[in-house]
Amino acid sequence: MRGSICVFMSIVIILGLPDSSGTEKVGLGDKCNASSDCASGLQTRCLHGFCSCEIGYRSDPDKQSCVPQVWLGEKCVTNEDCARTNSSRRTECWKGLCSCPAGFRVTRSKNDCAQVEIGEACEDSRECYVAPNARRCDRGVCRCAPLYTPSRKNNNTCLKVSNYNEFCEEHDQCVTKNTRCEAPKCVCDEGYRWDSSMCVNSQAKLTIKLYLISFFLVVQFKWL
Repeated sequence: MRGSICVFMSIVIILGLPDSSGTEKVGLGDKCNASSDCASGLQTRCLHGFCSCEIGYRSDPDKQSCVPQVWLGEKCVTNEDCARTNSSRRTECWKGLCSCPAGFRVTRSKNDCAQVEIGEACEDSRECYVAPNARRCDRGVCRCAPLYTPSRKNNNTCLKVSNYNEFCEEHDQCVTKNTRCEAPKCVCDEGYRWDSSMCVNSQAKLTIKLYLISFFLVVQFKWL
């Protein structure tokens, strides 16, 4: 009905109610040119050409009104129920409570989320997880999972360890003895060369060869 007011669960929903100038207001999801076009009393604003809920509010299931979002640690049903933090970080509904997203934890102030880095304290592996990095909460500390090593360039990243001739980005990834990363692969250290299953000292091998040659020549000389 045009120009009517409906009351449901103590929330006033205004449907096409004209203002004092006689201009009809539009509801949630309707097109608008300015926030003044949107129905008053709904905590709405004109965003990208459509009437939307103000910051800190969300649309109810019927999209007829805006209701307050809930804060960290409060009960929720969907992600949309949860308000952004003081630093405008999006929160998630996790196990029925508004929580920080994966890779973050609640700050001491209880009103924001902070990123958890490798080596910092944690309570749950979800606080440490940042896809695709293999991190976990191990005995109360965020650590890299087995077969991964912390990045020296980015303390928030775990890199997969690599053997000789496998892909690498940093030296610490190369776990085969006497190897280093020469991106994009692990190679033998300078002065070493690959020999079947390991990197061997090129100089040492040359010394052995020279010794054997010398020994062979000495033996031959004695037989002359």
